[in-house]
Amino acid sequence: MRPYRSYSPDNGELVSVGVAEQCDAMLTNAVYARRIPAPHPARTTLQAAGLPLGAKVQLDAVATVGSPG
Repeated sequence: MRPYRSYSPDNGELVSVGVAEQCDAMLTNAVYARRIPAPHPARTTLQAAGLPLGAKVQLDAVATVGSPG
């Protein structure tokens, strides 16, 4: 297993976004477009009641690291 620090947004395959309030989704979209390079990985955004630690946004990402073989 490789350490987290080897992650790069260029390796993103899938991002799941949870927002506490649907109105936070528009701000999240703007930040996502600026910070994640095109072509953007597949993404799902859902409103979630009660994110951990009172967060307004939660991101879960799946990325590839290295090449197969």
